[in-house]
Amino acid sequence: MNAQFPLYDGAGNLFRMVDARKGIQLPSIPELCRFPGGRTDGAILLGAPRSGDCDFSMQYFNADGTGGMMCGNGGRCIVAFARDLGIRPKAADGRYRFDAPDGIHTGDIFSDEGADKTIRLSLSDVSVFHHVAHPAGWFLNTGCRHFVTFLKDETELSALDMATLGPAFRYHAAFAPEGVNVDFAVLRPDGTMAVRTYEKGVEAETRACGTGIVAASIAAVLQTGREGACHYDVDVPGGHLQADFIWNGVLAESVALTGPTHRH
Repeated sequence: MNAQFPLYDGAGNLFRMVDARKGIQLPSIPELCRFPGGRTDGAILLGAPRSGDCDFSMQYFNADGTGGMMCGNGGRCIVAFARDLGIRPKAADGRYRFDAPDGIHTGDIFSDEGADKTIRLSLSDVSVFHHVAHPAGWFLNTGCRHFVTFLKDETELSALDMATLGPAFRYHAAFAPEGVNVDFAVLRPDGTMAVRTYEKGVEAETRACGTGIVAASIAAVLQTGREGACHYDVDVPGGHLQADFIWNGVLAESVALTGPTHRH
Protein backbone atom coordinates (compact mmCIF):
# COMPACT_ATOMS: atom_id res chain seq x y z
CA MET A 1 0.00 0.00 0.00
CA ASN A 2 2.85 2.40 0.80
CA ALA A 3 4.11 2.67 -2.79
CA GLN A 4 0.63 3.10 -4.24
CA PHE A 5 -0.58 5.51 -1.54
CA PRO A 6 2.45 7.44 -0.23
CA LEU A 7 2.62 9.20 3.12
CA TYR A 8 3.14 12.96 3.30
CA ASP A 9 3.22 15.22 6.31
CA GLY A 10 2.75 18.92 6.75
CA ALA A 11 4.45 20.15 9.94
CA GLY A 12 3.53 16.86 11.61
CA ASN A 13 0.06 16.34 10.09
CA LEU A 14 0.30 12.91 8.44
CA PHE A 15 -1.76 12.03 5.35
CA ARG A 16 -2.19 9.10 3.00
CA MET A 17 -2.16 10.47 -0.57
CA VAL A 18 -4.09 8.98 -3.50
CA ASP A 19 -3.78 9.79 -7.20
CA ALA A 20 -7.43 9.31 -8.17
CA ARG A 21 -7.41 11.02 -11.58
CA LYS A 22 -8.13 7.83 -13.54
CA GLY A 23 -10.30 6.03 -11.02
CA ILE A 24 -8.91 3.58 -8.50
CA GLN A 25 -10.16 0.80 -6.27
CA LEU A 26 -9.73 2.01 -2.71
CA PRO A 27 -10.02 0.25 0.63
CA SER A 28 -12.20 2.01 3.21
CA ILE A 29 -10.82 5.33 4.41
CA PRO A 30 -10.16 4.06 7.97
CA GLU A 31 -8.28 1.09 6.47
CA LEU A 32 -6.38 3.35 4.09
CA CYS A 33 -5.28 5.53 7.00
CA ARG A 34 -3.88 2.65 9.06
CA PHE A 35 -0.24 1.62 8.89
CA PRO A 36 1.93 -0.58 11.13
CA GLY A 37 2.19 1.08 14.51
CA GLY A 38 -0.32 3.88 13.92
CA ARG A 39 -2.60 5.74 11.56
CA THR A 40 -2.56 8.92 9.55
CA ASP A 41 -4.65 11.98 10.41
CA GLY A 42 -6.51 11.61 7.12
CA ALA A 43 -6.53 10.63 3.46
CA ILE A 44 -6.39 12.99 0.48
CA LEU A 45 -7.56 12.22 -3.04
CA LEU A 46 -6.07 14.15 -5.94
CA GLY A 47 -8.58 14.09 -8.78
CA ALA A 48 -9.14 15.62 -12.17
CA PRO A 49 -9.91 19.36 -11.99
CA ARG A 50 -13.58 20.32 -11.80
CA SER A 51 -12.84 23.84 -13.05
CA GLY A 52 -11.12 24.60 -16.34
CA ASP A 53 -8.46 26.87 -14.87
CA CYS A 54 -7.49 24.43 -12.11
CA ASP A 55 -4.72 21.84 -12.22
CA PHE A 56 -6.44 19.21 -10.07
CA SER A 57 -9.09 18.76 -7.38
CA MET A 58 -8.76 17.86 -3.70
CA GLN A 59 -11.00 15.64 -1.60
CA TYR A 60 -10.12 15.28 2.07
CA PHE A 61 -11.24 12.62 4.56
CA ASN A 62 -10.58 12.38 8.29
CA ALA A 63 -9.18 9.11 9.58
CA ASP A 64 -12.68 8.01 10.63
CA GLY A 65 -13.97 8.41 7.06
CA THR A 66 -15.83 11.71 7.49
CA GLY A 67 -15.24 14.32 4.81
CA GLY A 68 -16.57 17.42 3.10
CA MET A 69 -14.23 19.91 4.76
CA MET A 70 -10.98 21.72 3.97
CA CYS A 71 -7.63 20.80 5.51
CA GLY A 72 -4.92 23.46 5.50
CA ASN A 73 -1.84 21.27 5.92
CA GLY A 74 -3.47 18.70 3.65
CA GLY A 75 -3.83 21.42 1.03
CA ARG A 76 -0.12 22.15 1.27
CA CYS A 77 0.67 18.43 1.02
CA ILE A 78 -1.47 17.94 -2.08
CA VAL A 79 0.52 20.70 -3.82
CA ALA A 80 3.72 18.81 -2.98
CA PHE A 81 2.12 15.58 -4.17
CA ALA A 82 1.09 17.22 -7.46
CA ARG A 83 4.64 18.39 -8.07
CA ASP A 84 6.01 14.91 -7.32
CA LEU A 85 3.47 13.40 -9.75
CA GLY A 86 4.84 15.67 -12.49
CA ILE A 87 1.79 17.94 -12.66
CA ARG A 88 2.80 21.45 -13.68
CA PRO A 89 0.71 24.62 -13.19
CA LYS A 90 -1.30 25.85 -16.16
CA ALA A 91 -1.10 29.46 -15.01
CA ALA A 92 1.67 31.72 -16.22
CA ASP A 93 2.38 32.86 -12.65
CA GLY A 94 3.56 29.34 -11.77
CA ARG A 95 0.96 28.89 -9.03
CA TYR A 96 -0.97 25.69 -8.65
CA ARG A 97 -4.74 26.08 -8.59
CA PHE A 98 -7.08 23.41 -7.29
CA ASP A 99 -10.68 23.09 -6.26
CA ALA A 100 -11.72 21.78 -2.86
CA PRO A 101 -15.07 21.56 -1.06
CA ASP A 102 -14.85 25.18 0.11
CA GLY A 103 -13.71 26.68 -3.21
CA ILE A 104 -10.55 27.28 -5.24
CA HIS A 105 -7.13 27.49 -3.60
CA THR A 106 -3.67 28.37 -4.87
CA GLY A 107 -0.32 26.91 -3.87
CA ASP A 108 3.18 28.37 -4.23
CA ILE A 109 6.25 26.18 -3.83
CA PHE A 110 8.95 28.37 -2.25
CA SER A 111 11.58 25.63 -2.03
CA ASP A 112 11.81 22.12 -3.46
CA GLU A 113 14.43 19.73 -2.11
CA GLY A 114 12.76 16.59 -3.40
CA ALA A 115 11.11 14.97 -0.40
CA ASP A 116 11.08 18.29 1.46
CA LYS A 117 9.28 21.39 0.25
CA THR A 118 8.11 24.73 1.64
CA ILE A 119 4.63 25.62 0.43
CA ARG A 120 2.34 28.60 0.82
CA LEU A 121 -1.37 27.83 0.49
CA SER A 122 -4.19 30.31 0.00
CA LEU A 123 -7.29 29.70 2.10
CA SER A 124 -10.82 31.04 1.79
CA ASP A 125 -11.87 34.36 3.33
CA VAL A 126 -13.11 34.00 6.89
CA SER A 127 -16.30 35.84 7.81
CA VAL A 128 -17.99 33.36 10.17
CA PHE A 129 -16.90 33.94 13.76
CA HIS A 130 -18.34 34.88 17.14
CA HIS A 131 -17.33 35.11 20.78
CA VAL A 132 -18.37 32.23 23.04
CA ALA A 133 -18.98 32.96 26.72
CA HIS A 134 -19.22 29.40 28.03
CA PRO A 135 -16.74 27.89 27.36
CA ALA A 136 -14.76 31.11 26.96
CA GLY A 137 -13.22 31.60 23.54
CA TRP A 138 -13.96 32.14 19.87
CA PHE A 139 -15.82 30.08 17.29
CA LEU A 140 -14.58 30.43 13.69
CA ASN A 141 -15.07 28.62 10.40
CA THR A 142 -11.80 28.60 8.45
CA GLY A 143 -12.89 25.84 6.08
CA CYS A 144 -13.45 23.69 9.20
CA ARG A 145 -15.29 24.52 12.39
CA HIS A 146 -12.92 25.60 15.18
CA PHE A 147 -13.17 26.73 18.78
CA VAL A 148 -10.12 28.68 20.04
CA THR A 149 -9.49 29.27 23.72
CA PHE A 150 -6.50 31.21 25.04
CA LEU A 151 -4.35 30.12 27.97
CA LYS A 152 -2.13 32.31 30.14
CA ASP A 153 1.25 30.75 29.29
CA GLU A 154 3.08 27.82 27.75
CA THR A 155 3.43 26.04 31.07
CA GLU A 156 -0.34 25.76 31.19
CA LEU A 157 -0.41 24.76 27.52
CA SER A 158 2.14 21.97 27.92
CA ALA A 159 0.39 20.61 31.03
CA LEU A 160 -3.02 20.21 29.35
CA ASP A 161 -4.72 16.83 29.64
CA MET A 162 -5.79 16.74 25.98
CA ALA A 163 -7.42 13.31 26.29
CA THR A 164 -9.91 14.84 28.75
CA LEU A 165 -10.21 18.49 27.73
CA GLY A 166 -10.23 17.88 23.97
CA PRO A 167 -13.42 15.78 23.92
CA ALA A 168 -15.05 17.99 26.57
CA PHE A 169 -14.89 21.01 24.25
CA ARG A 170 -15.24 19.05 20.98
CA TYR A 171 -18.64 17.68 22.10
CA HIS A 172 -19.75 20.71 24.14
CA ALA A 173 -23.44 21.63 23.80
CA ALA A 174 -22.43 25.10 22.57
CA PHE A 175 -21.24 23.51 19.31
CA ALA A 176 -23.94 20.87 18.82
CA PRO A 177 -24.79 19.04 16.74
CA GLU A 178 -21.74 19.21 14.43
CA GLY A 179 -19.08 19.66 17.09
CA VAL A 180 -15.78 21.49 16.61
CA ASN A 181 -12.04 21.14 16.37
CA VAL A 182 -10.50 22.58 19.55
CA ASP A 183 -7.45 24.85 19.58
CA PHE A 184 -5.65 25.77 22.80
CA ALA A 185 -3.49 28.82 22.14
CA VAL A 186 -0.95 31.05 23.86
CA LEU A 187 -0.20 34.51 22.50
CA ARG A 188 3.36 35.31 23.54
CA PRO A 189 4.54 38.83 24.47
CA ASP A 190 6.57 39.02 21.23
CA GLY A 191 3.42 38.38 19.15
CA THR A 192 4.24 34.80 18.20
CA MET A 193 1.95 31.94 19.19
CA ALA A 194 1.96 28.36 20.42
CA VAL A 195 -1.02 26.12 19.60
CA ARG A 196 -2.20 22.58 20.38
CA THR A 197 -5.21 21.11 18.56
CA TYR A 198 -7.68 18.32 19.22
CA GLU A 199 -9.25 17.33 15.89
CA LYS A 200 -12.69 15.86 15.42
CA GLY A 201 -12.70 12.98 12.96
CA VAL A 202 -9.27 12.04 14.27
CA GLU A 203 -10.60 12.18 17.86
CA ALA A 204 -7.17 12.92 19.25
CA GLU A 205 -4.55 15.63 19.45
CA THR A 206 -2.69 16.07 16.18
CA ARG A 207 0.82 17.43 15.78
CA ALA A 208 -0.49 20.33 13.69
CA CYS A 209 -3.70 21.68 12.17
CA GLY A 210 -3.49 24.25 9.38
CA THR A 211 -7.05 25.57 9.58
CA GLY A 212 -6.65 25.59 13.38
CA ILE A 213 -3.52 27.73 13.17
CA VAL A 214 -5.37 30.20 10.96
CA ALA A 215 -8.34 30.13 13.36
CA ALA A 216 -6.07 30.82 16.35
CA SER A 217 -4.35 33.66 14.49
CA ILE A 218 -7.65 35.34 13.59
CA ALA A 219 -8.90 34.79 17.14
CA ALA A 220 -5.78 36.59 18.39
CA VAL A 221 -6.78 39.57 16.27
CA LEU A 222 -10.33 39.44 17.64
CA GLN A 223 -8.85 39.28 21.15
CA THR A 224 -6.47 42.22 20.71
CA GLY A 225 -8.39 44.50 18.34
CA ARG A 226 -5.61 44.54 15.76
CA GLU A 227 -6.45 45.46 12.14
CA GLY A 228 -4.76 45.56 8.74
CA ALA A 229 -2.12 43.16 7.44
CA CYS A 230 -1.46 40.47 10.05
CA HIS A 231 1.34 37.92 10.30
CA TYR A 232 1.74 35.24 12.97
CA ASP A 233 4.58 32.80 13.52
CA VAL A 234 3.06 29.75 15.18
CA ASP A 235 4.75 26.84 16.93
CA VAL A 236 2.91 23.51 17.09
CA PRO A 237 4.08 20.10 18.34
CA GLY A 238 5.02 19.14 14.76
CA GLY A 239 6.98 22.24 13.84
CA HIS A 240 6.56 25.86 12.77
CA LEU A 241 4.04 27.52 10.46
CA GLN A 242 3.10 31.03 9.42
CA ALA A 243 -0.35 32.54 9.02
CA ASP A 244 -0.97 35.72 7.02
CA PHE A 245 -4.17 37.63 6.30
CA ILE A 246 -5.70 41.08 6.05
CA TRP A 247 -8.26 41.92 8.74
CA ASN A 248 -10.74 44.77 8.25
CA GLY A 249 -12.85 44.22 11.34
CA VAL A 250 -15.47 42.01 9.74
CA LEU A 251 -13.53 39.79 7.35
CA ALA A 252 -10.16 38.07 7.07
CA GLU A 253 -9.07 38.03 3.43
CA SER A 254 -5.92 37.11 1.51
CA VAL A 255 -5.53 34.28 4.01
CA ALA A 256 -2.39 32.15 3.58
CA LEU A 257 -0.67 29.32 5.43
CA THR A 258 3.06 28.67 4.90
CA GLY A 259 5.23 25.83 6.14
CA PRO A 260 7.09 22.59 5.41
CA THR A 261 5.95 19.35 3.80
CA HIS A 262 7.78 16.01 3.77
CA ARG A 263 7.32 12.88 1.63
CA HIS A 264 8.06 9.75 3.65
